[in-house]
Amino acid sequence: MDVAGIVGEALGERGFGVTRRVFGDEDAVTAAAGSDAIIVVTRDAWREPEQKANLTDLLALAADEGAQACVIASRNPSDSGVVGAEIPMLLMFSDLEPATRSVIEVLSGGAEVTGSLPVDLVDEAGAVRWPARLGPLKN
Repeated sequence: MDVAGIVGEALGERGFGVTRRVFGDEDAVTAAAGSDAIIVVTRDAWREPEQKANLTDLLALAADEGAQACVIASRNPSDSGVVGAEIPMLLMFSDLEPATRSVIEVLSGGAEVTGSLPVDLVDEAGAVRWPARLGPLKN
């Protein structure tokens, strides 16, 4: 599924101004300049160097401009290992519509995160960043 497209469309329908940029279609980092918030949707960025590089650039842009940043790791929570602990993340174990709708509810303030992790989250070096037994991550 097109998680980013569904999220962008739903947030737009709820009154948020949304401009969608797709990595590779144009320079997403340049296009995001001047944004109040940058939401990056990843899918296996932990093993895709180009996606990881774009993610890093977008997060750096957000920090430089004082924009709020958020990362949605669709399908695989391992993407949390390539994002600093200071960045809010929503971790999905699926990129299907029900999971995507849940993320939209959280982003728009209609729901709180209540799930817990069935796996440990590790950083790029393989060290455990967040043990599953600790329950929900709250950034």
